[in-house]
Amino acid sequence: MSTAKPAALVVALALAISCRTELEKPADNVQVVVLGFDGANWETIDPLIEAGKLPLLAKLKQEAAWAPLTTFKPTKSPVIWTSIATGKSMEKHGILDFVYMEQNDIQVPYSNSERREPSIWQILDHAELRSVIVNWFVTYPPDAIDGVIVSNRFRKTLLLKQDQRPRMADSVHPPHYFSELEPFLSLDYENIRVERELPDLPRLHESLSPSNSAEDIQVLKDYRIYVLQEALNENVAKHLYESEDFDLFAAYFRLPDIVQHIALSLIDPDQVEKTLAAMRKGELARSDRALFQESLSAVLEPFYRYMERIIESYLSSMPENAYLIVLSDHGFSLHRGGYDHYHIPESFPAPSGIFMMKGPGTKPGLVPSVSVYDIAPTILHLFDLPIGEDMDGSALTTALTWERDTGKKRYARDLMEPKEHRRDAEIDAHTLDELRSLGYIK
Repeated sequence: MSTAKPAALVVALALAISCRTELEKPADNVQVVVLGFDGANWETIDPLIEAGKLPLLAKLKQEAAWAPLTTFKPTKSPVIWTSIATGKSMEKHGILDFVYMEQNDIQVPYSNSERREPSIWQILDHAELRSVIVNWFVTYPPDAIDGVIVSNRFRKTLLLKQDQRPRMADSVHPPHYFSELEPFLSLDYENIRVERELPDLPRLHESLSPSNSAEDIQVLKDYRIYVLQEALNENVAKHLYESEDFDLFAAYFRLPDIVQHIALSLIDPDQVEKTLAAMRKGELARSDRALFQESLSAVLEPFYRYMERIIESYLSSMPENAYLIVLSDHGFSLHRGGYDHYHIPESFPAPSGIFMMKGPGTKPGLVPSVSVYDIAPTILHLFDLPIGEDMDGSALTTALTWERDTGKKRYARDLMEPKEHRRDAEIDAHTLDELRSLGYIK
């Protein structure tokens, strides 16, 4: 009997085992890049992918581990993004809403001073790993880590006159970075909008509803500021990504959520009225719902293309040992009362966000059951660090081809340095007005 076939089989098996071992070996000296896009959802993205409008996201969805990201009610962004950063529920981390009442019955925004549990970047700092964090919710006052934190307050520097801006230096850690980042502040709305291929939504709204001024809708009135702030965050984040050494990089972008809050005012009013009327009667056909979602996706397309270009700018320059995580905190739901994520009926689940992860040894395809609580444990797992034993999620090992046991550990609250309560009446007042215009507070 010939030995050629068995010999060939042995060689093939050896090669297969060799390849498998390589695939299952975790990368060394990894970097993790996290890009958060508030409100992004597959219901809007998928029709655009099918229409060929988002080729990078289509490719990424094929090559990455992906899933709808399960979230929780109430879908309040500061609460959820803090859960993403800590791996813990709001009852544990202490950020319970957008605002709270002080003893003198004054409504104030939650700040980082109220957070009770360590964030992922504080845990990494304790492990001597360096983080760069840009615009993450509830990061002011910024944590004193070995790294850079541009808190969510920094973007509001755009609201101030030139001579008042230095008072915002404490929105960045270390504070001396403020002077390095201040040149990225720009009020050139028209140029910034055109460069990013974004529509002028106030003008679009008035073309659809000539009798309704955009000035009467606060979100449209503030649209210019939202675009300027997003461009500022984009430029600051990319600058720090290219100029700083880091192990973890995380940046948060808000524009998808803002625009979706007013999406119905940007669609043909007759289609909106007919669709909502059919929903109230329980008579909305699946085909009509799909057509309405296509209309929503079409008007939101420029903003998702902008999101795609931001992702591409990082993906194209990431080293081989890096993991990219793209996620959102929640999606949006079409219901009898409209289209949002906050005032949805009790019987509706919290609308899911998105999750994608690409890097060494990630398994392409749908990952079952991914939660906002799983992100921090997964990042720790990628860095070969123990998962917090009191975290409410787990490392997404099913999304990886390699295995290792990092164990569990209780990360003490003493990783967090005490922070004083810092208030700026002008900035806080603007934040409250912004939250009212989006329907979060009264």
